[in-house]
Amino acid sequence: MLNQRTEVMTLSVSDFDAGEDVSSVWTSLLASVTGGVIAIVGAVTGLRLQAKQAAKVREEQYAREDKYRLYEKRQAAYADLYLRVGKNRKALAILSRNPDSEEALDDARTARNNYWEAFAVVRLIGSEEMANLSEEFLEYIDEKRRTRQFDSDEYRAWVSRLTNTARQELR
Repeated sequence: MLNQRTEVMTLSVSDFDAGEDVSSVWTSLLASVTGGVIAIVGAVTGLRLQAKQAAKVREEQYAREDKYRLYEKRQAAYADLYLRVGKNRKALAILSRNPDSEEALDDARTARNNYWEAFAVVRLIGSEEMANLSEEFLEYIDEKRRTRQFDSDEYRAWVSRLTNTARQELR
């Protein structure tokens, strides 16, 4: 019985063709490794492209949010400027009717300083056109305060220019 086993083993070992089986094992192993490497490279490439696309989307989202915040801030700044334009109108009209009144002059000076605060914000965040027009209007206020002259139609034209410029920009 021991001989039979040996003989079976001997037959099995002698029938074994090492060259063919090793070659097919290496071919199979090489194909598996190549497939695995391709899968890993594909996954890494896909992840990198996905991360790049996500970063681009985030960047675009931040840009939209920044633009919207700037729009809101400009809208608030222009509204504040407009309200202070109205206060200057009242102060300059009173000063022109009472040119010797220190109280009227102080009120006109206070209204001008309040306008300057709103103008400073517009200068920082407003459009160049609106900032320049607001600055010209500041000079107009200073001139009218100095001369103590007030023309309602002229003032209304200035307000219209400021309003139209702001509206045009906020569209």
